Amino acid sequence: NRPWNQDFQGLPILAAGTTNWTSSGITTQQPIVGDFDVRVEFDDVLLMTPQKGQGTAIFFQIDLSDAQQTQISAIFSLTDTGIYEFDSQLRTNDETGKPTYRNSGRRNTTSASSLRIARRGTVVTIVSQSSSTADARIISEFEVGDAAVSGAKLLVHTGGPVGNSQVTLKKLDIRAAFYEPLFIIK
Repeated sequence: NRPWNQDFQGLPILAAGTTNWTSSGITTQQPIVGDFDVRVEFDDVLLMTPQKGQGTAIFFQIDLSDAQQTQISAIFSLTDTGIYEFDSQLRTNDETGKPTYRNSGRRNTTSASSLRIARRGTVVTIVSQSSSTADARIISEFEVGDAAVSGAKLLVHTGGPVGNSQVTLKKLDIRAAFYEPLFIIK
């Protein structure tokens, strides 16, 4: 934990590489109800090349409060072969709690500046934006139901003891049918 300083011009998130899977990040704690559009913007991205067989990534995740503990992820990652990718992932748990992961929409890129998850009705759309273009691109869509969101998270993970990965969060924008933040900064 580091104290935030306005001179940072954003919130730096640092993830030390370790042997076990760990991450650093932020999360919301108030429910989001109904249709929503949640976006994170970031810069100063430094992802360390992970150990062989691992990945280093920025995860933007939405957790639903349904029986399957559905988790939707927009991902910007660096592979162990040095390739940057956008990806999306849908995780659901069966009745025993065993998770099932479904990835979709993987594509190569060179940079990232924004990840976005939006739901209209029961369909969620995952969108990415590169630093090098103003164009946003749809990564994928999933049918997820209309359960309330229990949290939105931005996580940074470094794949193995290879150094520290870092990103500076510039903006977390939440638009929803209903959302009441814990506090408002004016």
